[in-house]
Amino acid sequence: MTSDRTLRITIGEAHHQVEVSQEFLFGRDPGPGQLAIDDTTVSRVHGRITNLDDRWIVASTGSYLGFLIHDLDSAATLEVPAGVGQLSVPFRSAMVVVPARRRHLFTVTSPHNHESDDADGATPTTVAATERVVPQSACFDRDGRPLRWFQVLVALCEPRLTTERGGFLVPTDQEIRRRLGMGSSAFDRAFARARQELGFEPYTHLVRVAMATTAVHQGIVRPEHLVLLNADNER
Repeated sequence: MTSDRTLRITIGEAHHQVEVSQEFLFGRDPGPGQLAIDDTTVSRVHGRITNLDDRWIVASTGSYLGFLIHDLDSAATLEVPAGVGQLSVPFRSAMVVVPARRRHLFTVTSPHNHESDDADGATPTTVAATERVVPQSACFDRDGRPLRWFQVLVALCEPRLTTERGGFLVPTDQEIRRRLGMGSSAFDRAFARARQELGFEPYTHLVRVAMATTAVHQGIVRPEHLVLLNADNER
């Protein structure tokens, strides 16, 4: 039986509930928090999430890689380097990303009121040092025109950039195709390229949100790029 202080974690298609005073371990070890089997850049126990009475805290227990926590309601990112903890997380809805050989991710939904939290002195930033950022030069051709995969990524991020706080919806394939006037085959190729450029695994229902969140948090896609959605470009 869950309470109104239950922390909810989603990994892939699985949903987990963490009650007050309970811990949730994630990493390569078998169990509910398993993120990877053959990616040895993920530690066996990479991190720990604890649900307290009034907040949730994290600790990075990986050997040499930490992880990132992106706020899904703002542009804030909390970087948790290897060996750091315990840190309070001031986000109600968050995406945790382990930037290992491949990016591994899951979401956390908190019931706590975080309006006055300060993450134990940790300052949320928009770009974390451990992230592999896609350079702008990779998004445009030699003539400065946006590549098609980048236009698809911008379209994916459009609601994230135009919604003031939270509640954004990632557009469907059909909505992006209509927005850009693309056929299904061209879209599939461009979307796959965008996913590969950002370093994500093959499609899951979380990857679309993760792609939009990562692109915005890293500054790969910015508000000024929205004009590219109207560009006449077939590359």
